[in-house]
Amino acid sequence: MGIEQKITDLQKTSAEQTAASQALSQEVAGKMGEIDRSVKKAEDKFSEFMQDRDRIGTGGSGSRRLNIFQVQISNGFNHVPDIEKPDGWVESHVSNADLYLHFKTPFNTKRRNGMFHFKVQGYAYGQSSSIDETLVGYSYVSSDQLLRVGTEGKHEPVVYRASNGDIYLRLKASILYFWTFSIDVMNVSGGLLNNGDIEMTVSPNEMLTSYP
Repeated sequence: MGIEQKITDLQKTSAEQTAASQALSQEVAGKMGEIDRSVKKAEDKFSEFMQDRDRIGTGGSGSRRLNIFQVQISNGFNHVPDIEKPDGWVESHVSNADLYLHFKTPFNTKRRNGMFHFKVQGYAYGQSSSIDETLVGYSYVSSDQLLRVGTEGKHEPVVYRASNGDIYLRLKASILYFWTFSIDVMNVSGGLLNNGDIEMTVSPNEMLTSYP
């Protein structure tokens, strides 16, 4: 075999090896793509499961989601932001008296339309009392109004509209000491809310000094 033939054979072998390597790389890339898609699908399913683990029902009207908000407040005065503290405010157990819990909801009479139903349940240790409050209403965007409000409970439940249209829930604690509670929601046309959709502000004021 001449040197030219050997060179040709080597070039052919090298080309075949390169082609085989490229084919293998493409196959590996394809498999990696399949793995990535499978992992993404599994992650999506897990996220959906985590989001819906507290859901009762299909998510449509009449469905509920449990524990969209939960907290234990040992001393209410520790949760009062500086902007809500009146002049002469003293942080002590005495300051746990007559505090209001304001809960900002996603509903807004300028931007988010819908009826809502909230259930607050827990234990007000400092008052030797259960917490069992129901608050309902209708954020009506067409007329920028809060309509058909109804409340039940012994901690003075109130639903009100802030000047910017945000809908708030409010409870009053005569002694805000070791209150432990959670908030559930029912979809009554306004959608099924999620964990993290409720924001709480503790204040000695019936109406907040500043609304976020």
